[in-house]
Amino acid sequence: ASVTVNIDTTVPVVAYEHIPAANPAGWNNSDVTVKFTCADPLSGMASCPADIILSSNGVNISAAATAYDLAGNSVETTVSGINIDRALPVSTASVSGTPENGYYGSPVAVTILSTDTVSGVAKTFYSLDGGDIAEYQSPVEVSAEGHHTVRHYALDKAGNQEAEQTLEFNIDVTAPVVSYTIIPPACRT
Repeated sequence: ASVTVNIDTTVPVVAYEHIPAANPAGWNNSDVTVKFTCADPLSGMASCPADIILSSNGVNISAAATAYDLAGNSVETTVSGINIDRALPVSTASVSGTPENGYYGSPVAVTILSTDTVSGVAKTFYSLDGGDIAEYQSPVEVSAEGHHTVRHYALDKAGNQEAEQTLEFNIDVTAPVVSYTIIPPACRT
């Protein structure tokens, strides 16, 4: 009689993919599902790790999973380098100078400060008085008299965009005009 002995000392092969894939900056702004595929050409697979759903904000998030073949060989795979940012960036705008009775008496500079605590700010955008949207680079000088509206928002590296914010202010650089009339009229002799 003959006996067939199968020997498998090779660990299984495990591959994985992130769904969805990260954006070009390396970030996701939603849950990331790690899907595993396993193969063992000799004895076959006993178990392949179930999908892992990652949902917390973080940088270089990792997760470990183990696969087993039918011969009892195992391999642990660590998935790392996943970046998730679900938080919105925040932008605030301020006007240089001090207003008096709701008016600035000289030209002003509007400064926009944007922050994002996870992936970082990618860009900040603004529009002055309904004009075209432009990328904010440096303080915006405003010298025209009247009422002004600055709309602004930030975009982070994960693709999160905050809701549009609004800053309104007034400029009046013209000195008041004073006129007078003498009452009663001067006497003529």
